[in-house]
Amino acid sequence: MSNSVTSKGTTIFHISDNSEISKEKYINDILHAMENKLLLATISERYYQLQLKDKTTIDIPGWLKDCEYPFLWCSQGKRVHGSEQVIKWCIEIINEMVSEESNLSLTWIIVYLTLTLEYCVLGEMEKSFASLKKIENAIEMQTPKSDSFYHSYKISVDHVVYATKAHLLAATGEEGVAQQNKWKITLTQSMTTLSDQAGVFAMKCRFYCLSDYDEIDIKEELARKVLELEPNNGDWMLMLAKILRS
Repeated sequence: MSNSVTSKGTTIFHISDNSEISKEKYINDILHAMENKLLLATISERYYQLQLKDKTTIDIPGWLKDCEYPFLWCSQGKRVHGSEQVIKWCIEIINEMVSEESNLSLTWIIVYLTLTLEYCVLGEMEKSFASLKKIENAIEMQTPKSDSFYHSYKISVDHVVYATKAHLLAATGEEGVAQQNKWKITLTQSMTTLSDQAGVFAMKCRFYCLSDYDEIDIKEELARKVLELEPNNGDWMLMLAKILRS
């Protein structure tokens, strides 16, 4: 009498009930199957990491390389997590925000810019444009008395948002329209106040922190640069302190 152990129709090993040797073979077959499973898992993980690396190799248009925006930041940084995980975090942050925090605060803006990037990386362009549109709509509804990051750093936010939109348009074949957005961008070296420059680099720093990029030195360098540009800003002091404690 004998028994066969199968998995999804495929015989993995054969068992004979009347042989001591076959029991040893049975154990060896189990170990072999476990080793193969482990090997398969290892290969799958390596493939995923290679795929992740390929996904985040972002082609930056030459005429946007002097701008600061998430697609460029992503191409400069070492990613730790895939798009799905980052998107999950962003959605959790949005759900946890109270209404006051979602009024164009620094975190709120960076969350939606990050979603714009990550959906694009996954090829989900409709969701990518929709995420960016959330910021554009909020900007249109701003009132002069609004107390928000955008209100204090309008030129900084416009720089990053216009560059992001130009990239998306170029990525979907609308190069002409994309370049029209480029002319709306005030480059950091052309910004007339140190505060405007600080706003851009604060956004870049927050982006790396939010998505958990493996760039602790860059995060600290950016936070120190922001604080150097605006040394009396308590928010930037706190941002640097959090990075140093991490």
